[in-house]
Order: sequence, then C-alpha cells, then structure tokens
Amino acid sequence: ETLRKRQYRVGLNLFNKKPEKGVLYLIRKGFLHNSPEAVAQFLVSRKGISKQMIGEYLGNLQNAFNAAVLE
Repeated sequence: ETLRKRQYRVGLNLFNKKPEKGVLYLIRKGFLHNSPEAVAQFLVSRKGISKQMIGEYLGNLQNAFNAAVLE
C-alpha cells in the first residue's frame, strides 16, 4: 500500500518534469488505463499536477496519442 502511494507520487512528480514520461510511468504501473479518455480524465481531475505541463503534454500534437487525449 505504501509502495503504491510512493509509486503514484513518483508518477506525478515525473509528470511535472517530463509529462510524456510521467503518463507512461503511470500507465505501466497500472494507475492509468492506456486510453486517451483515461489520460484526459486524469489531467482534468487530478490536483497537484502542473497546468503548464498539462499544456506541454497536450501541445505535443506530433504524438497521435496526445492529440487523441486533447480531443
């Protein structure tokens, strides 16, 4: 339980530095489903993540997955 909380915090911190890596980490650890809808829900509802990094993540439209999340 403590390990899961720590992993989640690591994922959030990673997102706040490098959004792409943070999302991949959270998906790999099972905190997020690997779907644009799940990631979009996370970005909208989660407190404590950087709005600037959300913008950076959604602004990377070369990545098809990010573009789908933006939709």
